[in-house]
Amino acid sequence: MEVNQEASPNRTSPQQHEVDGTPSTGTRYFYMDNLRAIAMLAGIVFHAALAYSLLLHEGWPTADTSSSVAIDFVAWFMHMFRMPLFFLISGFFACYLIQKRGNLGFIKNRLLRIALPFIVFWPLVFIAVVGSLVYAASSTQVNTPIINFIRLGMENPDMAGQEQSPVTSMHLWFLYYLFFFCLATLILNATLRLPERLKVYISHPVTLVIGLPLITSVAFFKQHLPHAAPESFKPMLWPFLYYGSFFFVGWIFYQKQNMIQQLRHWVYPMLAVSIACYAVFFYLSPKELSITELMAGAYTLPELTTQQVILSLCTSIISWHMTLLCIIGAVKFLNHNNQVIRFVADSSYWLYIVHIPILFGLQIFFHTIEWPIFIELPLSIGITFAVGLLSYTGIIRPSPIGWMLNGKKDVKNTVAADKQVKDKNNQSHKDMHSHVSPTDNSIVKNTVKVQV
Repeated sequence: MEVNQEASPNRTSPQQHEVDGTPSTGTRYFYMDNLRAIAMLAGIVFHAALAYSLLLHEGWPTADTSSSVAIDFVAWFMHMFRMPLFFLISGFFACYLIQKRGNLGFIKNRLLRIALPFIVFWPLVFIAVVGSLVYAASSTQVNTPIINFIRLGMENPDMAGQEQSPVTSMHLWFLYYLFFFCLATLILNATLRLPERLKVYISHPVTLVIGLPLITSVAFFKQHLPHAAPESFKPMLWPFLYYGSFFFVGWIFYQKQNMIQQLRHWVYPMLAVSIACYAVFFYLSPKELSITELMAGAYTLPELTTQQVILSLCTSIISWHMTLLCIIGAVKFLNHNNQVIRFVADSSYWLYIVHIPILFGLQIFFHTIEWPIFIELPLSIGITFAVGLLSYTGIIRPSPIGWMLNGKKDVKNTVAADKQVKDKNNQSHKDMHSHVSPTDNSIVKNTVKVQV
């Protein structure tokens, strides 16, 4: 979503925001835009890696004949914070949008950017995914438990009718829950006003680093870990507690942006604790599950044992610490405007929507050649990115679909905005050298279009 911002002579300066934590609705937060794109694209890498996961070797529909515990080690670590990071960023921009456009403008925007894409693309993605799996079962030699089950159902229609798998939201579940969070936000914003003291408590480092990880660990007490995505159309409680907490903190973060400065002293402790927790988590968690165990886990809850509590705590701690570290790192390394980065950020929404059918097609093809993992995995990621970017450039971006996903682009205004950003950056640097202490590590923010 693009919101055109005009320079205002009486707008509070970026340096002032850093001092008192007050936001400006005339600011583009490049580090958040760029980080959101990375979180979305990390999902493509994660799903590509699952074809070679030892843990899900019998649970991924198009799993390769080869698998590696090293793939699991990297993939499941990334899985613990990529979606929490996305929901925190979503909460941040939700607060921006509701302050800029009001309740009515907020719900109109969320209907267009979240609800409508889900309604339009879910049936198409569902057909593409089912079609690719049916093709694998009927026309290839892919020999995975799920493909074999589909093949058996095709050969025995009576049996298939008795054991149909439930229809789910698939990888678009995040849109499903994000819209619920936005509705809750709208209702609470219209009826309640959070006390300033509560915002201060929530944004305090001790709350973020210790308190919230302990509280949200409860969400996993009755979930098999590593946790699966909440793809069911029947809303579940644990995503509201877990992902909803990140969304809420993102909302607070927009209003208390000095939170980042306060957290910088916690960087190395959070990193060390995350590494230690993941070592414990990976040691205690299962390394391989049969299709029978996976199916049983889908319909049963784990017992609340000491091991389950430890795994839950580790998951929650890693999620919070790594999410906060990503925000801090983005402020330092991603807080700049670049046409290439902007293009990738704009295309990331489309890439994420369409990547599963593309990956399934590639993974089915790789069954026919059986190349090593270190060749197949980068190829599947690279080709998926290439197909997504090319289709976005040639078909989606200039079409009403592109306007629905990212807002209508005005090339002339975009070029002018780039020049404006450059001029403002140069002036900002001059101002900082003239008026700001050398020890001030302020977050540089620029006034142009804001993408939500």
